Amino acid sequence: MANFKNFQLDYVLWEVTQKCNLSCIHCRAGAHPKLIEEKIIKGKHARELIDEIKNLGSPTLALTGGEPLLRKDLFDILNYAKKQKVPTRIQSNGLLLTEEIADRLKEANVTSFGFGMDGSKPEIHDKIRNLKGALNKTIQNIKMLRKKGIKVHVEYTITKLNYDDVVPQ
Repeated sequence: MANFKNFQLDYVLWEVTQKCNLSCIHCRAGAHPKLIEEKIIKGKHARELIDEIKNLGSPTLALTGGEPLLRKDLFDILNYAKKQKVPTRIQSNGLLLTEEIADRLKEANVTSFGFGMDGSKPEIHDKIRNLKGALNKTIQNIKMLRKKGIKVHVEYTITKLNYDDVVPQ
């Protein structure tokens, strides 16, 4: 393990999957719905990684991807992190959220949920996300998580397509 005695980590980002339910035009992860993953950290090795993070002073573990909600053992990871007292957050497009998943996230003590949002209007966000209706579903799911008491934040990737939407002229 690396020697981190002289600094404190605030969070560790773990790309738990490259699979995704979207094909965003700006995706840097090369994620897509039919990706076959061969070399993801899972099982005993996932628990060992969480133990290592705990040994670093329990910085927040941010689970991202691809789309982390596609990972079949996501709640095993979250619940083990909870047991080890490693705070967790999720970074997601948020489109796969359901009431049941939201309840399980709350039970697993997820500290916050980050939604990828790339525009204030459907014609911008939906174009970048390559899915009609994506913005409206994202906003609906932000409201759902807030009602359940889960903190949310928005992650905005600036591109030529949305620059004028976020930067005043």
